Amino acid sequence: KTAELGVAAHWKYKSGGNNPISLDWLHNLQYQNESVEAFYELIKNDLFSEDISVFSPKGKAFTLPRGAVALDFAYAVHTEIGDSAEGCLINKEKASLLNELHNGDIVKITTASKKINRCSWIDTVKTSRAKASMRANCNQRIRAIDTETGINILSTIFSMDPVRLNELFSETHLDEQRHRIPSELDLLKETVNRFTQELGENNRFSFLSRNRFRLKPYVFASLEIYSNSSIGDAVFDYCCHPKTGDEIVAFLHEGKAHIHHKMCKNASGMIDRREPMVYVRWKSQHYFRYHLIISMQSAQGALADLLTYMAKMGADINSIELGKEKSEHTQYCEMEFQTLEADINRLRSKLEKKGKIIQFFRTDDAYRSQG
Repeated sequence: KTAELGVAAHWKYKSGGNNPISLDWLHNLQYQNESVEAFYELIKNDLFSEDISVFSPKGKAFTLPRGAVALDFAYAVHTEIGDSAEGCLINKEKASLLNELHNGDIVKITTASKKINRCSWIDTVKTSRAKASMRANCNQRIRAIDTETGINILSTIFSMDPVRLNELFSETHLDEQRHRIPSELDLLKETVNRFTQELGENNRFSFLSRNRFRLKPYVFASLEIYSNSSIGDAVFDYCCHPKTGDEIVAFLHEGKAHIHHKMCKNASGMIDRREPMVYVRWKSQHYFRYHLIISMQSAQGALADLLTYMAKMGADINSIELGKEKSEHTQYCEMEFQTLEADINRLRSKLEKKGKIIQFFRTDDAYRSQG
């Protein structure tokens, strides 16, 4: 039953066949471009968890792993439904797409007219189908943002129209490098040098000198900015509140670098309008912020023991609330903390030694929405 209706069903649907499924299906899954480790992380919840059954409003049954959320159901119905899911009703009650589903729930998904990228939710959904689709959409979106950002940074450096810059990319055979420029300083410097040489070969640009386009470093607190223009300060705009370690972009306005989260809607509009941009990155240490709800024993010293353990892990607590839900033997602790550890699965395995994890995910306020 699991082979016919569970994790292997998507492969059968893609192949269009009715042949019996054997171990050969592993070689035909859509994740064949992933590493073995990444493949295992995608499907382990499908393979090794108890199942629940939930229903569409028309009574069609869907089997999902225990702990699946409404967005997992949307992807189980169809990839396009998951990609454009906007909200949901669970048993006729309005609910979040991150609400956990239970046996017998009747779920209705409402959709938008276009795809909605929720990159911070990838660690929150449970099924491999949802994770893979969301990751592919986010990677595609991030690459598009990076490509346009790279063009805008160079357009600002050379005071040049993006159309002419695209011609220079073709002339220097660097077309495939554009999306790497916002995150690779050495590549940006190399591209500036190549473009300067290319322009210098034309008599109209013989007056251009290397010094005019040389990038200078500017350091403000935890940020490093590189520009050939003078930068007096770096400020964070109030629309997206990027945190240390988040992916960021910087816009140049009146001598100041205005910092936004890469996925910020306002930043997206400014990128599209070709507003001046500069290269920005966090200084060497990158912190990642997490939200955790953990159930632990309702005993004296339990919280102190947890916090001591997390301090040894190198975690800094940003906020904490204890006893929001409590019984005779257990209590919930909800907190936000930051750490240099980027691997959420490694963190989860450590925290599970101190209690049952109810909810755990990376927080990215710029594009996190409950749908």
